Amino acid sequence: MSGTMPAYIRDEILDHLAKNDTFTPQTTVYAALTKTTPTAATAGTELTAAINTGYARVSLTLADLFGTASSGVLTTAIDILFPQNTDTEAWESATHVEFYDAATDGNRCLPWMALSSAVACPVNEQVKVPSGSGTITGS
Repeated sequence: MSGTMPAYIRDEILDHLAKNDTFTPQTTVYAALTKTTPTAATAGTELTAAINTGYARVSLTLADLFGTASSGVLTTAIDILFPQNTDTEAWESATHVEFYDAATDGNRCLPWMALSSAVACPVNEQVKVPSGSGTITGS
């Protein structure tokens, strides 16, 4: 399941198309796990390392992340693997993946993806979003 385009990237693309403003897509994006549903205007509540020991955003090469668009849909072409949970208990449940242009803070630069079900990463394990299970729709 795919979310709507974040306001930041939507406006960048529209300015590029309508005003011929320069727009350079990211070459690297940072995947983040959230525990609430994002909207176009507001990011989801991201997991934090302060509560979820070992958690961090994952750096991904954008050109490798998705296959070729088909009928307005991009599908993940690689596994998205988050760091190992080094806490003494499971992480908070994550429901979505968002993509940012920075390892911390930054702007959301792609629509988000909903996980098929909430995931609470067990101790000594990793959250994995399998290749082919995430989509972004261009509608």
